[in-house]
Amino acid sequence: MSVEKRVEILRTLRGGPMGVREILGVLSRRAGDVINSIQELERQGLIRAARGPKGRGRPKRLMEVSELGLDYIAAYERLELRPLRGRREDLIRGAEEGLHARRLQSRGFSTFGLMLELNDFVRDIDGHP
Repeated sequence: MSVEKRVEILRTLRGGPMGVREILGVLSRRAGDVINSIQELERQGLIRAARGPKGRGRPKRLMEVSELGLDYIAAYERLELRPLRGRREDLIRGAEEGLHARRLQSRGFSTFGLMLELNDFVRDIDGHP
């Protein structure tokens, strides 16, 4: 799930506890996507579920934002205000490096392992332990 979708659900729940149908009504996204997203957010501890007031039928399950979820929203909003500062050349180079890493990975190399090997190589050159 994208960060934006996560924050969209968390912001929706910031107004108070809501049931899944209410969330669906606000977000106007596919039910399966929203339910999967809610389950993932719950596993991550960003939201918590509570039983609604007893009434007729099955008790309603209400979702609410946890403290961690509120912190997540605050961190997102702080980062959202920072503009991306990069030159066109930097972005092009980053994209090329990403394509190179994908080619290495498709050939069976571990990009993380290669990075560690390169790190050891540079340490040897600099004489660091």
